[in-house]
Amino acid sequence: MHKRLILGSVLFLFSLTFPDVSKAQVAGDSIWTLEECIDVALRNNLIIRGSMLSVEDNRIALGQSRANVYPSLNAGGSYSNLWGRSVDPTTNDFSTQRIESSGLQGTANFTIYGGFRKRNTINQNKSALMASNYDLETDKNDVMLDVTTAFLNVILDFELLENARMQFNTTQAQLETTSKQVKAGALPYSNELDLIAQVESNKVQVIIAENDLRLAELRLKQLLLIPSDESFEVEIPEINDDRIIPDLVPPDEAYATAEQIMPQVKSADLNVQGAGYGVKIARGYLDPILTANVNMYTNYSSVAKKYVMGDTISFTAPIGYFINPFDNTQVPVFRDISEPSVTAENYAIPSQFKDNLSQSLGLTLQIPIFNGLSARSNYQRAKIQSERVNLQAQQIRLQLRQNIELAYNNALAASQTFEASKKQVTSLEESFRATQKSYDLGARSYFDYQVASNNLFRARSDLLRAKYNFIFTQKVLDFYVGKPITLEN
Repeated sequence: MHKRLILGSVLFLFSLTFPDVSKAQVAGDSIWTLEECIDVALRNNLIIRGSMLSVEDNRIALGQSRANVYPSLNAGGSYSNLWGRSVDPTTNDFSTQRIESSGLQGTANFTIYGGFRKRNTINQNKSALMASNYDLETDKNDVMLDVTTAFLNVILDFELLENARMQFNTTQAQLETTSKQVKAGALPYSNELDLIAQVESNKVQVIIAENDLRLAELRLKQLLLIPSDESFEVEIPEINDDRIIPDLVPPDEAYATAEQIMPQVKSADLNVQGAGYGVKIARGYLDPILTANVNMYTNYSSVAKKYVMGDTISFTAPIGYFINPFDNTQVPVFRDISEPSVTAENYAIPSQFKDNLSQSLGLTLQIPIFNGLSARSNYQRAKIQSERVNLQAQQIRLQLRQNIELAYNNALAASQTFEASKKQVTSLEESFRATQKSYDLGARSYFDYQVASNNLFRARSDLLRAKYNFIFTQKVLDFYVGKPITLEN
């Protein structure tokens, strides 16, 4: 939740136009800017790559649902070589000769009415594609936020290291001065020993700060997916404390703007829309389905013959017989017949395909009456899913409002802490200078000097933390209202 809160501070950076980093940074040849870090992270991040695949998957699903609207059309062919006792596919007669046969067929189907399921599926997939694009933007915002946070931690740890080194150098210089005074007999030797111990203590603080900086750089490298042993140096921008002016957007105003521009809100609204289409799709399965189908078929056989009618011929043919009553013999009876001659010719393949063509057109009506209540149950589940998605959208808006309110209060507190820390450092610097002078003159004890030195070190460290905390929280609000965000003053 905290991550979403600052979601996109996301761009701590960000409105800057990203430079075209066409190749990876070469170790040691340049300093990494915030914009370059973000650009590399966006190109390398595995979560973003996965989101891009989800977008492509939804794009394919949308194209498929659109194609489903058109009639289905299929064509096929067959070939067979028969011998022995077989059936002639063109005459269905038994034959013992070798037969070669082939056939062609085509079918088409079209849904005339199906409860508008196909149209609603197109709309649902369109909403899913748009939502996945906004999810991709949200993932990019998360990555930019992580990189920005890591980048700022590197800068903060760098300045904390400089502060630790400054204290070490100050104590080292004081040790040199005290050593001279001890030799001159102006100060006791115990003062020198105390400062030697303090120098070593400051050295430990420098070592700890150096390690913190290395860990911060390692975290940033891991986000960029670059080798941990690669030389790495980030750009340290100059942020003048006097230029940091509180200019906080009221929570209500920030939320009104964020609700219109945040990708997670747009994605949630599209998911609500898609769930609504899902209810319509499920409702369509309760309606009758009317489909039309067209079929065509033809075939060919190598033994088929085409009989051709020729000229008329006349001949006498027996038509029966009768019994001669005198001798009981059979006497044939003849009749003159005229009919055209018939000639068997080779039956060409194109001619057979044309003559054997068969076509059909049909309509099919399917009325759901009882199917184990599956369609009704799916419809009810779709409505429950729609309500669940609506609740998720409300939760995202509620979380966005709470995050903005929290960001505003954090920024306000950070602003006040920053101003108080500046005053504290100013006072402690004066106190330390006075204590140091008194210590050099022998008017103050080493304990007083050590307390003043440590207080100043802690105050400067607290000021740095307050400074970057204020910058970060202010940029969060800037992000929510769509303002360009940059580290420049």
